[in-house]
Amino acid sequence: MESQGGFARLQGVRVYVLGAGDHREQKGARYWNGLRQFWEEFVRRSGGTLELFSATRDLDALRDVTTLSIQQAPTNEGTRTR
Repeated sequence: MESQGGFARLQGVRVYVLGAGDHREQKGARYWNGLRQFWEEFVRRSGGTLELFSATRDLDALRDVTTLSIQQAPTNEGTRTR
């Protein structure tokens, strides 16, 4: 992929993946782990950060991660965003 320019430009981008994988549960953990590892590496090589990778479509997990990221991120004024 690298030699063909197959990586996106994701510098500074946070990536959140919900609902990834086999929803019929026919492929098993080995398949899901391989899928997760592929996307971790793809996002890393693209310059981004994989913040969340989930087989479920659980929006509460996304809210928890994004809320934490927002609370920890400094603003231009040196104060925290709420």
